[in-house]
Amino acid sequence: MQQYNDLYVLELANDTHLSEILLFLHKNFDMEETMLKSLRDKNPMTAEEKESMKIDHEKLIRAIFTFSPCIIAVEKSFKRIIGVNLMIVSKNPKYHDGADGVSAAFSNNPPTNRLMKQYFHYLSEISERADLYEKFPSFKAAVEFYAIAVDKNYRRKGLSRKLMTAGISFARSLQDVGKQNRMPSYRVWGSTEDESVDFESLTNDTLEGALNVIRKSFFVYESVSKGVDLLSEPGASEELEELCLDAAKDGVSLVAIDVNTGEVIGVAFNKIQVLNNPAEKSAFEMFSERCKHRSSKALVDFMIDVDARINLFKHYNTNCLFEVMFLATLPGNQKRRIGELLVCASIEVAKELKRGNAVKISVTINGDNTIQNLNATPNLVSAIMTSNYSQKIAAKCGFEKLVSVSYEEFYFSGKTFSERIGNEHLNCVLVAKRLS
Repeated sequence: MQQYNDLYVLELANDTHLSEILLFLHKNFDMEETMLKSLRDKNPMTAEEKESMKIDHEKLIRAIFTFSPCIIAVEKSFKRIIGVNLMIVSKNPKYHDGADGVSAAFSNNPPTNRLMKQYFHYLSEISERADLYEKFPSFKAAVEFYAIAVDKNYRRKGLSRKLMTAGISFARSLQDVGKQNRMPSYRVWGSTEDESVDFESLTNDTLEGALNVIRKSFFVYESVSKGVDLLSEPGASEELEELCLDAAKDGVSLVAIDVNTGEVIGVAFNKIQVLNNPAEKSAFEMFSERCKHRSSKALVDFMIDVDARINLFKHYNTNCLFEVMFLATLPGNQKRRIGELLVCASIEVAKELKRGNAVKISVTINGDNTIQNLNATPNLVSAIMTSNYSQKIAAKCGFEKLVSVSYEEFYFSGKTFSERIGNEHLNCVLVAKRLS
């Protein structure tokens, strides 16, 4: 995972961030942006004029903020903003009646300062010359990066590029442009070294893509899916999709997004597990009881069996753990470290939860966007690694190997799992990593 994950996280700003954003942009954008700086250098101003210029620009930023998204980089140690990408979402008048938010922001907030009037004129002239919707008449909306700024102490570290990449990813997933409520939750956890793949929290927009990865990869190639001959039984894989949806409710699952295409090419469906009363059944046990298909039930029962080999709650003296439940990469995207970086990002999410940070992202399932296990705080990350590849990932990420179980121990429809899986992957391993 990129080193910047140790320093900051990218997220969508909300109303509580606005006052800090205004101060940040005044210091790191207003005083340094080329046009604004040029206006100041060529036109001596009184203290009163400088203040009126600041007020005019703040009015515009506030107006933009009310209808358009703003991505911020938040430094982890001190929880302060160190980067901003304030964006403007505009609408093609061909498809929308009336003035859009961009027009309203500028027309309803006319500047009083003489230099800000010049600045507004400059922006309007650029927009008119560009005439985006004349050049791209079929486009219904556009996202403009109005102000990108980075704290002086964090420059030349690629942060501006990350803010732009996050903005591009946001634009690709943007739907129903023009709603007045805040945009969907969005969180970037990292990217590959070549910046071709971003790792983000699962959202409503990426849920179907994530399930598509599970259908085309996990159900087809994952060892235990092969061991229970999952795809031979109609309806079994669809039943396991329900388990994915249940995990998504916890708000801690992640996806890998191809930056160039916007396609979901990897997923980690993660589950928050909470220590139950001894008389209560676990989430997997309750799901197994509801299963109507033999192969899907056999896969879940396998997970229950391996988990029961060691009591992780007791072993690590914890009442909550974060489980990497289903990990998969879309075929054709192997050997890009996507699985490894999804696990690294999952560990990072779990660490943020342990620090008490609200990083769970709600996903609407069957009309309900309630976050499951909202206040549960994990002290541990666990996983059942079912292939040689995932076991190497676990070792590389510093997981402790707790239990190794041969596929010869498990049977389905008269055959051992090994008979269907073959000789490449001989066992599964239960691993765990204590959160620091």
